[in-house]
Amino acid sequence: MDLSGFTWRDTMTKTVTNDRHWLLVIAGDVYPFLIGPLDAHALLPRAREYRAEDPSAEDGLYTLSLDTDGNITVDSFSGEALEG
Repeated sequence: MDLSGFTWRDTMTKTVTNDRHWLLVIAGDVYPFLIGPLDAHALLPRAREYRAEDPSAEDGLYTLSLDTDGNITVDSFSGEALEG
């Protein structure tokens, strides 16, 4: 899993300078991969773009965020949000 240069040391020493966001895709709800990093406001448009390319909607789409304290949050999109 590529976290674009993020290392465990970043979390332990709290040297992360700003929040980072990725689109977490679980292909076929089995195989995870990341798209990003993205700006927070770019997550939903990118998820909608991905969903448009995956009309079967078999891939799970989630946000993965890393805050300045090194905390990781994973959240889901509602079907309504993805339909836009």
